[in-house]
Amino acid sequence: MDMVTAYPYENLDTKIYMKILKRLKLTDSDSSKPWNTLLIRLRRSLYGLKQFTLMWCNCLSEYLINQGYENNKLYPCMFIKKSHSGFVIIAVYVDELNLIGTLEELEKTALHLKSEFE
Repeated sequence: MDMVTAYPYENLDTKIYMKILKRLKLTDSDSSKPWNTLLIRLRRSLYGLKQFTLMWCNCLSEYLINQGYENNKLYPCMFIKKSHSGFVIIAVYVDELNLIGTLEELEKTALHLKSEFE
């Protein structure tokens, strides 16, 4: 599964500021200020910044653990869930999820993930 909008889900836990692009339209009150002095504060994740991969991983881990998955101690990017009808193993690589398991459990897992994430 490819988590299309993995990064925008998580709020930032630190204050990060970014310079404004010259193409961005500004209000009249800000247009008189020099471009190099204007900054915006990011409220959500942006793809490509170091902090956001860890934040996405924490968000996904918390969700999966709340859904009954066990986090593998040797491989922290692997989550395992066993049930009476089978098993599912989720291997996470950045915003890609590899799902392995029995058909019934795979279908349940895909539905749960699609209901929470895009």
